[in-house]
Amino acid sequence: MVRLFAVLPLLACGHSAAVPDGATGSELPPTITISGTTTVHGTTQHGQGNITVTAKRVTDDSLVASSPTSNGAFSLTIATSPGFGDLYLVTTASTYVDAYYNFVSPLSGDAAGITIDLFTPATFDALFTTTGTTKTTGASVIEAHALSWDGFDVAGTTFTTIPQAGTVVYDDANGHVSKQASSTASDGLGYVLNAAAAAVEMDSPGGSSSSGRVRVFAGAVSEVTVLPPLGGD
Repeated sequence: MVRLFAVLPLLACGHSAAVPDGATGSELPPTITISGTTTVHGTTQHGQGNITVTAKRVTDDSLVASSPTSNGAFSLTIATSPGFGDLYLVTTASTYVDAYYNFVSPLSGDAAGITIDLFTPATFDALFTTTGTTKTTGASVIEAHALSWDGFDVAGTTFTTIPQAGTVVYDDANGHVSKQASSTASDGLGYVLNAAAAAVEMDSPGGSSSSGRVRVFAGAVSEVTVLPPLGGD
């Protein structure tokens, strides 16, 4: 079995992987742009209301840039500097659960087409009630997204966490979380309920691969994309 541990300070689930363009080293541009949209989980609607997307550094959680959304869309301009690209995004709004979006690898250029999945408190709680999982105090969720290297959702894969951390469930063929589903459906989504910090491993016919360690935050969703092993897609 082939194993590839792709360092992703967490990309995700937002249903599209932003593969950075641009150069590295001395060829770095003075600024990069991170842009995308917010989508309400289980719908095709953009996030509504006062939503703010913030970029923070993985190393110290310091604020790098922040912007409100417009009709669900956001755009952040980031000044480049040593280590600038090791970032994650935080989406906050009064009507949605906080969402943490992490990239597959540190950015070296613009990242466009990001989609951040937003849960209302009701849809967040439904992950637990629908699957018969007891929700712990301050429960966190990891939303894992199996994605191919060319950007397609991957069905028929399973997720495990290293170390074991929480209960893993999946969407069914209708796009609804189900305790009967035993692997990803056509949307490529799975969830770790009552999650703790862990790596998320994807097992598929092409082999196994893993995210980097995924941090979790009380009462929030941490979104991560897991890519298949190189050559296994």
